[in-house]
Amino acid sequence: FINEEAIKLRSECEGFATIQHETTQPATWTFPTIARPSLSYLSGMRAYKASRGGGSRWHAACDLYRVTNEAAVSVAAGQVIRSQYYFYQGTYAIEVRHTGGKVVRYGEITGKSAPGTGVNQTVKAGQTLGYIGKVNSGCCTPMLHFEMYSGTGSGNLTQSGNKFNRRSDLLDPSPYLRDWEKAKFGTSY
Repeated sequence: FINEEAIKLRSECEGFATIQHETTQPATWTFPTIARPSLSYLSGMRAYKASRGGGSRWHAACDLYRVTNEAAVSVAAGQVIRSQYYFYQGTYAIEVRHTGGKVVRYGEITGKSAPGTGVNQTVKAGQTLGYIGKVNSGCCTPMLHFEMYSGTGSGNLTQSGNKFNRRSDLLDPSPYLRDWEKAKFGTSY
């Protein structure tokens, strides 16, 4: 027998919010898609640290499944540090240094540029940075590939030397995304 009333999301448990606020950003940050992802970004191949390359590397992001050409938006105010560039299997990416120094790579977007997203341009929270794309291998649903960094590292975000093939200041974006999702849509995965 399962008591359905006793089952809660982790985010609904007493004390959870206190723990989360130690790791996430203030309410001026927002979720990077205009609608909730169609599937959880916390499990399966979409999740941070999911196995890639037959176990030879780990996924450095959370994949937010949406629809092709839907806007991918800035999670906070910031400055574009790398404008749209080729990223992966026919998709592109843009990098932004946000308030507080955190760096986000918004990946797997289409090649269509959004206004005001050139190098050194200032962006606002919720501003369109690009449009959700789909890799050309046919393997996946359209998505925003969301990587986050503390901003303490230097050099390119893609680097060898660890299982992520990423810079050493890579962060797990999951707790941030959950908080922003709950704030923007009233619920989270």
